[in-house]
Amino acid sequence: YVVQDGSPRMACSVGTSSCIVRSTFDFRAANPRNGARSQGVAELTLEISFAGPRPVIVSESSRVLRRFAPGPLSAAASTRPGA
Repeated sequence: YVVQDGSPRMACSVGTSSCIVRSTFDFRAANPRNGARSQGVAELTLEISFAGPRPVIVSESSRVLRRFAPGPLSAAASTRPGA
């Protein structure tokens, strides 16, 4: 996983003592046994609570924004903005 430059965004609420953090990232994964590959761009969303003595992730979700056709695992890196 590689976080895209400039993608992390955060919004906090003093009333709930929590923050929502969103980040877009490139991903690549492979299974050498069967040759399966997956690559693309996804978004991660975390809700972090600061109500207790230390920060706690209270929810986490992600979704794929774009998939790239199977090919060399280096293909995802070459499609990143600024790459």
